[in-house]
Amino acid sequence: MARATYRSLPSYTLDALIEHVEPDLTHAPGRRHRATYDAYATAQILIAMAGEYETWGQLVAVAVPPRMPGNPEPDTQATLW
Repeated sequence: MARATYRSLPSYTLDALIEHVEPDLTHAPGRRHRATYDAYATAQILIAMAGEYETWGQLVAVAVPPRMPGNPEPDTQATLW
């Protein structure tokens, strides 16, 4: 999802995403490289990425890999609508 949202980043590690997004981590539990801190930081980054999309459908199309449950399937039949 980060690769699709922030296409120009040279790296997509958690450290790189924290540096790019700059989430407020003042209330993060623990310290970096500990499970609770990293989970909190990841959640903050996911919230920031979700804000980059105007609709739920756009977000889902980026977040859910093709051919996986929940990914919107393209229409296979041409319609007028």
